[in-house]
Amino acid sequence: KITAQNSDAVVEEVVLEPGDCIVAMDYLMEKESLLLGSSAGCLLLYNVEEKTTEVVGRLEGGVNTIVSSPDGALLSVTTGLGQLLVITQDWEVLFEASLDPHVCFLY
Repeated sequence: KITAQNSDAVVEEVVLEPGDCIVAMDYLMEKESLLLGSSAGCLLLYNVEEKTTEVVGRLEGGVNTIVSSPDGALLSVTTGLGQLLVITQDWEVLFEASLDPHVCFLY
């Protein structure tokens, strides 16, 4: 269970579905918040100072990875359906592409 606060300042409980779990996260310095992604596709924003959680999105196929750009202005999210999303910290999707499952990147 995760406590969430919506835009009307009403506190709600966010309950992940059975079998759902947090699989990715990244710290957003400007928002002083942790962005969490679940295996079922829930995107949660946890504000560290206020200790509140907000559901900011849901992605079909689940979340695989969350990474912020070096300057923190953009986020990249990959999904279980092989989609790459580039989004702003205001949750606007700037770019979406299908990833080729046969291409492997080595770092």
